[in-house]
Amino acid sequence: MRRGDLARSTPFRLALTFGALFLGTFFLTGLVVYQLIKLDMYRRHDEAVRQTFLSLAGTYEDDRTDFLDAIRVDMQATRNHNEVFLAVTGDGSRLEGNVPAIHVPNGWSTLPAASLGIGSGFEYRIFAGPVRDTRLIVGESYRDIEELENLTLGNLAWTSILVLVLSVAGGALIAARAERRGPRQRDAQRRS
Repeated sequence: MRRGDLARSTPFRLALTFGALFLGTFFLTGLVVYQLIKLDMYRRHDEAVRQTFLSLAGTYEDDRTDFLDAIRVDMQATRNHNEVFLAVTGDGSRLEGNVPAIHVPNGWSTLPAASLGIGSGFEYRIFAGPVRDTRLIVGESYRDIEELENLTLGNLAWTSILVLVLSVAGGALIAARAERRGPRQRDAQRRS
C-alpha cells in the first residue's frame, strides 16, 4: 500500500480518530487526577508543617530550655535542609534555628530557598506564629511534591507518545488488512 493510499484509507482514519479521542480523554483524565493528587499533597504538606509547629510549641513550658532543645533535636533530624526551624525573640534576635533570621508575617507563607539562605531551587512552605515570649517559624520544602510533579508529567508525556505510536501502527495494520480483503470480497461478490 502506498503512503497516499494509507492516508485516504477509511480504516486508517478511523483508527487515528479513535486514537486521538483516546489520547485526548487520557490526557484530560490524567490532568484532572494530577491536579487532585497535587492539591491533596499540598494539603497534607501544610498539615505536617502545622503539626511540627504545634509539637514544638507544646514543649515550651516554664522556660525556653526544653523548647530550644526540641528545636535542636528536630534540626539534627532533618536532611538536605528539607525542613527549616527558627526561634526568635520579640525584637527579632535569633535564638535557635538552621536558617538566618527572616521576617515573615504570622501564618502561612511560601518562600524561595534563596530567601532562607539555602542553595536549592525549591520553595518552602512556612508557618510562623508566637509561642509565649518567642516567635517560632517552621517550614518544609516542596521538594517531594515537585519531584512527584516532574515524574507524573514525564510519565504522562511518555504514555501519550506511546498511545500515539500505537494508534498510527494499529491504524496502518487495520488499513493494510482491509486493503487485502477488499479485492477478495469484490471477487466473491462478482461470483455470486
